[in-house]
Amino acid sequence: VRDAIYGEMTARDPDHDGLYHGFYEFWDCDHEQRGPKTAGETSWMISAFRGAAKMAEALGLRDEAKVYRSEAEKSLNALNKQLWYPKIGQPGARTADDQRYERASVHEVFIGAQRGVFTEKQSAQALLRLRYLYSRTSSYGVPMMFKNDVWPIVWSQHYMPPGDISLTYMAATKCGLADEYFPYLQVIAASVLKSNHAGLGLAIGQDGSTDSIEPGNYDGQGPFAWAIAEGLFGVAPDGDSDHVRIAPNIPDSWREASASFGDISMAIERASANTVRLRIRDGRRRVLRVQWPTRRPVTSVRVNGKPVRYTIKPAVNRAIVELSLRAGRPLDIEFEFRGKPL
Repeated sequence: VRDAIYGEMTARDPDHDGLYHGFYEFWDCDHEQRGPKTAGETSWMISAFRGAAKMAEALGLRDEAKVYRSEAEKSLNALNKQLWYPKIGQPGARTADDQRYERASVHEVFIGAQRGVFTEKQSAQALLRLRYLYSRTSSYGVPMMFKNDVWPIVWSQHYMPPGDISLTYMAATKCGLADEYFPYLQVIAASVLKSNHAGLGLAIGQDGSTDSIEPGNYDGQGPFAWAIAEGLFGVAPDGDSDHVRIAPNIPDSWREASASFGDISMAIERASANTVRLRIRDGRRRVLRVQWPTRRPVTSVRVNGKPVRYTIKPAVNRAIVELSLRAGRPLDIEFEFRGKPL
């Protein structure tokens, strides 16, 4: 990890201003990063520094952890000052002759939003603008989301890529825009049924079918699986091997949903207009941080029929109902709401 971080700092931030270069000469570039100073690469490095600091602290290397945290803070301040454009609510890039590029590709947004580099408000602003800029309905009636609108047209730009759009959906679940981006995830899922091969390809066409170029390519398969597990159903490690976060983002129109991920299985039911039931089964005795998004007032939360304490956290575009539970036993959670959505 030390060698990797040192190599990135040396090669991608030669002037040590905290902003990192996105070089053209690597896969999936094709005029995508109008750098060399880009929000995408800088966001990756901020996340890397924060992760390295946690590793160093776990090893008792407090001085080294302090250096990593200082670098992360320097890069974050530089990004917000030079690569975040508040008038349009979006990150971007600066060219070698210091011209600003304000029409970010999707990855320059979803990296920072996913990794907690941007604030929740920044993420929501940027994702709303991406949807405005790059979403279209095809002549077949298929909702599509593109990576950017770079000209001239290059092969990897003007199609709907399952991997990038799955990761963009993931970012949207973190700032209250899951419903707005869910139609694109549906198109990705349905594309397999419209194709003559198994698995996702590298692209989705205007008729909603996935291409036959490299079928089953990981570029699409891996991010899509991640989007289903952590984005749609909200199952993810919660910073500790003995803690798991469960924060579903199923669409309001769904009456029920269920899934199983290793030791954890869940079933969600909208029992009535005011009642949501979440059944969780986890054989391991660990701590579950359960979250449910809402735009309606909460009247009660019960676990196995008994009232429990919960907190309501303010968030962009919704509030979060949160409770902490010990697993290792069946958990039947019931949320009661009232009134109309705000």
